Amino acid sequence: MRRRIVAIGLAVVLAAACGGDDADPEADEDAAERAIEAFEDRLSDDGYSLDEDEDDDEDQELEAQSEACEDVVAVLNESDGPVPDDAPGDESDPYTIGEIANDGSGGSTTVEGEVSFAEDAGDLEEAFEFLSDDDLEDCFAEAFESSLEQQENEGTSDFGVEDIDVDIDQIDGLGEEAASIGLEAFLIGGGLPEPLPFTAARVFARDGRIAVETSSTAIGPDPPDADLEELTELLLDEAN
Repeated sequence: MRRRIVAIGLAVVLAAACGGDDADPEADEDAAERAIEAFEDRLSDDGYSLDEDEDDDEDQELEAQSEACEDVVAVLNESDGPVPDDAPGDESDPYTIGEIANDGSGGSTTVEGEVSFAEDAGDLEEAFEFLSDDDLEDCFAEAFESSLEQQENEGTSDFGVEDIDVDIDQIDGLGEEAASIGLEAFLIGGGLPEPLPFTAARVFARDGRIAVETSSTAIGPDPPDADLEELTELLLDEAN
């Protein structure tokens, strides 16, 4: 629930740009695995633990609720996953820190990372252009709310959502180009005594043919912070 609830849409922006044959796919694969190993080691050193309870349910496609968002949501849904089968790359397991106390205080944060190698650096430039779409923030919020409503109606989720806010920002000084997507909302229903703060963030960065993505999902009023920009920089350094 913690991360699958927003994995679709946040994860796919760079995915379609990665793939195809590469001059040295074995070297790319080795570099990606080396980077992910360093990433997981850093999380362990920082007190995170491997989250073996995270589910592997298939993501549900987002649906546009307005005609103005149909094209944007179609792009969000066009990828089969964060790392296509034919692209050299690797992704981490989910790592979690913190917990929500019985009185509702505290919070937990789950972090993941991913490295992919595109066939051509130009493909990644095109992917980042999509992050500059003026309608992306509003359309993602609209589609996220619709997705939760659909899951609730189908009985696959007991939670609703309110007060959704999505922010997309460019990041300077991280790789050749980097951007972040952040979502804040409150989960309701599901037996919750009061609305529960929920945040999800992703940082995308590219450097040459390397595409890096880090993500965090946090639940609770006071979850531990995750420095995604620092973790993204670590993955870029180790993959180069």
